[in-house]
Amino acid sequence: MKLKRSILALTFALVLTITSVYAWFEMQNSHQIDLETGIFEVDIDILLDDVPITGLESFYDPTNYLLELNAFNPLAANYIDRLKVVMTVTAHTTARLRFRVQDEWRLIRYFTTGGTPTTIVLPYDTLAEAISAYPFNVNSSFFSNLEDPYFYYDGLLEKDETLTFTLIDGGLPYTVRSTENYYEEVYIRFQVFLDVVQANRIVEVWNVNADLFD
Repeated sequence: MKLKRSILALTFALVLTITSVYAWFEMQNSHQIDLETGIFEVDIDILLDDVPITGLESFYDPTNYLLELNAFNPLAANYIDRLKVVMTVTAHTTARLRFRVQDEWRLIRYFTTGGTPTTIVLPYDTLAEAISAYPFNVNSSFFSNLEDPYFYYDGLLEKDETLTFTLIDGGLPYTVRSTENYYEEVYIRFQVFLDVVQANRIVEVWNVNADLFD
């Protein structure tokens, strides 16, 4: 599902948060400063097998703005490794960029003797028995900050520059178990959040250290 928002005026030090597929805009003002008004233009595409989501898919929840990914069956249309998140941004003022993923992993266990299935909701590293790998393939131009869940673009968006990134290209599945007594399925509730902010306002707006990009 393609999200398009253009000509978003930044008055003062406005931070723009964009969520894609299920997306909303959240804007908040920080301290007023005497800076030229800035404008950001942002497009985000969520794709499966390089085909943009339309919003009509059975695994898209338009009420709660959630995409459900299949984490165990490579044949599923919404299989995790089919996922791609592509962003194009034009910054009319020098800017910094970061994004984060919100993912809820749900393991469902079905019993061969019948009865009610059990559902466990856990972070990926716990679900996957403390595997340290991040479950999504993040663009190498971004780095993580251990103090928060964001990935930061290791560069500046210069004034009037347009950049296109594939933020995420596939992900790691979960190996489900099947025994004589039960079998498992794993699904992910998935969202992406994007922040673009004037480059000289990262400390005030993002609450990060001034030397984060040094």
